[in-house]
Amino acid sequence: MIFGEARQSDVSEIERIAIGYTAINRANDGKKFNGETIREAILKHRVNDKGEIFFQYSCFNYGDPNRKQLMDPQKYDSRSFEKCLAIAEKILSGNEKYPAHGATHYYNPDEVKKKPSWADKIKKIGRIKVSENRLSKHEFYREE
Repeated sequence: MIFGEARQSDVSEIERIAIGYTAINRANDGKKFNGETIREAILKHRVNDKGEIFFQYSCFNYGDPNRKQLMDPQKYDSRSFEKCLAIAEKILSGNEKYPAHGATHYYNPDEVKKKPSWADKIKKIGRIKVSENRLSKHEFYREE
């Protein structure tokens, strides 16, 4: 999920960590519809009234350009994949602190043409500090 959502070279490690933690926060939020395990939270999907499947993490959506790379990440970009795996291992081992105040959602306003409908329904945390003079590309949000 981290590879699919945040492998770009301009996304900092801190931002990747924050994105990875959103799955943990969803799994631990007590809301069954978000998934009850990390795996469920990452792969949870909904079906709209047209029968189309939409995943909580857009990189898994059919038609999303990132989905193809997720099917064979070593072939597409092995260096970024290895970095993302290392970040996931640090998160799961408890060796990384969570930098985005319990966020369960995020999006990159520069990449998304239209603000997601959920963004006005949950608490905005905002961008996080990724270096002394730089904020994250993604805006983070938390379900209450």
